[in-house]
Amino acid sequence: MWKKFHVNLGVPEKDKLQSLVLYASDLSTKRIAQLFGVRATAVLKRSGTLGSRLCAKVEPFPEGKGIVMEVDEFWNY
Repeated sequence: MWKKFHVNLGVPEKDKLQSLVLYASDLSTKRIAQLFGVRATAVLKRSGTLGSRLCAKVEPFPEGKGIVMEVDEFWNY
């Protein structure tokens, strides 16, 4: 029996960026996957790899230099 081979030709960078923008705009992964004809897991993988590559990393404050903010319990009254 012959096996079907799926050849991944790659996704254009424009489509990857557009899916990242849609994901950041709070559109569901299922809907983005339907728009681009891929699976929802592929959208999550793309957004994770692109997001980590494009977004700045948050650096923690050095020891003793952090900002401590005390929130009042009744701030909304």
